Amino acid sequence: MALYMILMDGLLGAMTGKFLLCLHVVGPSGKWPGLGRSFVRKYLRTIDSSPILNVLGVILILKPEQRARLADRVARMRMIDLRPL
Repeated sequence: MALYMILMDGLLGAMTGKFLLCLHVVGPSGKWPGLGRSFVRKYLRTIDSSPILNVLGVILILKPEQRARLADRVARMRMIDLRPL
């Protein structure tokens, strides 16, 4: 499962659910992030999902300048919505 997540996000920018919702993750250049960033994001997700640090993730997401959780900030990735307005 971890390999699926790393490969899909890193090479295609989205897993199946994100594709269906027209959401993608991108690196700093605005293109697919690559395997290295995807690996960092996946393994820092365990920190984001821990009960105590989950509160930190919520606070970081609510900060208006970046609106990204810890794993996305460290991996320098962001989620974008590709649906037309």
